[in-house]
Amino acid sequence: MSKEKLLDIQDLRVWFKTYRGYSKVLDGVNFHVNQKEKVGLVGESGCGKTTTMKAALRLLEGTSASIREGSKVQFSGQDVLSMDNDELLDYRRNHVSMISQSPMSALNPVFTIGEQMMDVVKYSDRVKSGNTKEMEEVIVEAVNSVMIPDPARIMKSYPHQLSGGMRQRICIATALVKPCELLIADEPGTALDVTVEAQINDILRKLVDEGDSSLVMITHSLGVVRDLVDKIYVMYAGEIVEIAPTKELFHNPRHPYTECLLASVPRLTGGGLSAGIYGYVPDYFDPPSGCRFANRCKYCTDDCLKEKPPMVEVSPGHFVTCIRWQ
Repeated sequence: MSKEKLLDIQDLRVWFKTYRGYSKVLDGVNFHVNQKEKVGLVGESGCGKTTTMKAALRLLEGTSASIREGSKVQFSGQDVLSMDNDELLDYRRNHVSMISQSPMSALNPVFTIGEQMMDVVKYSDRVKSGNTKEMEEVIVEAVNSVMIPDPARIMKSYPHQLSGGMRQRICIATALVKPCELLIADEPGTALDVTVEAQINDILRKLVDEGDSSLVMITHSLGVVRDLVDKIYVMYAGEIVEIAPTKELFHNPRHPYTECLLASVPRLTGGGLSAGIYGYVPDYFDPPSGCRFANRCKYCTDDCLKEKPPMVEVSPGHFVTCIRWQ
């Protein structure tokens, strides 16, 4: 596997302006994906996973969000945050694709599925000849790949005429219909049956293993990423708290939050209810100056409340932000 960085995010800080002031959601996020690598971004709802990837695509512009000074996002060595309109358009059309976790937001209600997918193919480099029949064949192949029967009928349908699961699969097919170097899958299993979700994960795995793409899988489910990705980033309250190869993370978690996440996973062997995580996430309007997990951590000391712990390497390729390992 090539070790060249494809997407490199450094010290990313994103604030949201509200009537209460600034909500300081992302606090110095560092994240990278190598070429032909499968990476998982794991954390509970609201911790900033989707915001991180939207910032990398500059999809937060025109909203209440602002990317703070000092943040860096590079794709294949090119500065994404300083791209002009033409460069940004090419970046989104031909290099990166994202599967939205909200299909009703991603799909336009006034156009048919076929019209929307046709536009994606038309403005990408998938069919250079511009032949309509070839583009339709590409779309039908993509729809078939996500296990949706009767593609001809689906292409003539509007989003509201499909079930939630079918809309989700159309979003996945739309992302797969064009070639890309990086695929960002934001909770692609939302509204899908377990068997269909497993088949979709197989498609995503093959996309990387048999092609030239990289994958970022965003999820709150550790079970989803265990057999799919090479490396996992664990995120809590807008910060990356642990980075490790997948097997290493499951066998030897070092951050207290990762330990709690693993303890919360239900087990088929039984043994009672899985443990929850005591407490609440910190207030983003007035985040603590120390560790953001301190108020929920069983190992918390006075030092944890004083300053933000740095990221340290505890074993080859395994990094954690916790003063216990300094």
